[in-house]
Amino acid sequence: MTISVSASNIYKSYGKDDILKGLSLDLYQGEILALLGPNGSGKTTFIKILATLLTKDSGTVRILGHDIDTDANEIRHLFGYVGQDTERSAYGRLTVVENLHFFGALRGLNKKRSTPRSRSWCSTLTSRPTSTSTLACSRAARSKPW
Repeated sequence: MTISVSASNIYKSYGKDDILKGLSLDLYQGEILALLGPNGSGKTTFIKILATLLTKDSGTVRILGHDIDTDANEIRHLFGYVGQDTERSAYGRLTVVENLHFFGALRGLNKKRSTPRSRSWCSTLTSRPTSTSTLACSRAARSKPW
């Protein structure tokens, strides 16, 4: 079996707080992984390291054969991350169109190419081809099984 994600001896701390202390795992192609643990145990920190949104203090990570330290841009094209903390992030403050342009740019689309796709998605998401509303909603609304 092919290893999709390999993390070895990952350490991350914030000040004096050690969040990840030697985390290691291999995720094989086709496997599904659930990260379970109490608040503050490092689940989101680890995912953000995989998504190249945070740097690790030490250790090695490879995603589909790409080293996170030397191939971060390639990994960003392979790995998507949308966190739960939208009220603190820019995503909740951006309009639907701005979000779609932003994520299109991350995938290498220029505005000329992403505009028709953004309009199509805006129609799907909001019933309007150019939405100026934001995607923000309450945490309770986000947790409902629509």
